[in-house]
Amino acid sequence: MTDSTSAPAVAVVDASEPGNVGTIARSMKNFDVTELLLVDPPELDPEGEAYGFAGQAREDVLPNATELTFEELVSNYHTVGCTAITNEDATKHVRYPFETPRELADSLAEVEADTAIVFGRERVGLTNDELAALDEICSIPA
Repeated sequence: MTDSTSAPAVAVVDASEPGNVGTIARSMKNFDVTELLLVDPPELDPEGEAYGFAGQAREDVLPNATELTFEELVSNYHTVGCTAITNEDATKHVRYPFETPRELADSLAEVEADTAIVFGRERVGLTNDELAALDEICSIPA
């Protein structure tokens, strides 16, 4: 785990493609974020797509990734779920209060625990039950 003054961890829930995990690791490396948490990841073969897409992150971020359950994630981290679906559409989704990244930066300054930014499945994101278990929700207005 990180301490609360360092960069947050990045958690990826149920990624479908190893290459996507490698791409995330490469992006993390670009921003000096080193703690990658994986919930139900695909096989990450050192000779495969994940490591091929990871760039320089294949040397530290990706091989040091931690596999854990969703329950372990929410028990051990202050969790921030990222979602494109906000409370503006109640037709299919539960309404959750959300913050913009700017608002999130202000609220995280007060958190005294290790933080993980949580990303869901490529196609469908995080489930309503998963969002309900997280501490905060963030959505980028686009």
